Amino acid sequence: ANEDGNYFPVWGTCQGFEIINVVISRDIKILKAFDAENISLALEFSEPGKQSRMFKYAPPDVLRSFETMEITMNNHRFGIEPS
Repeated sequence: ANEDGNYFPVWGTCQGFEIINVVISRDIKILKAFDAENISLALEFSEPGKQSRMFKYAPPDVLRSFETMEITMNNHRFGIEPS
């Protein structure tokens, strides 16, 4: 679909995101252990992340809240390391 210019999002949350990455990479070792159980954290946006379809129209105060306040729930034993 993307070769034709159509936008077709694939969304994976938590273990769904992990499974998508394992399937695409064909490597279960892509999953790394994380000590992030029952913890709230602020987000660290990359510039492309801020300009993504998900966040580019978010009000500045909402983005600022995500970046400065520990308001995202995290409960992870495994994850994908940022590249």
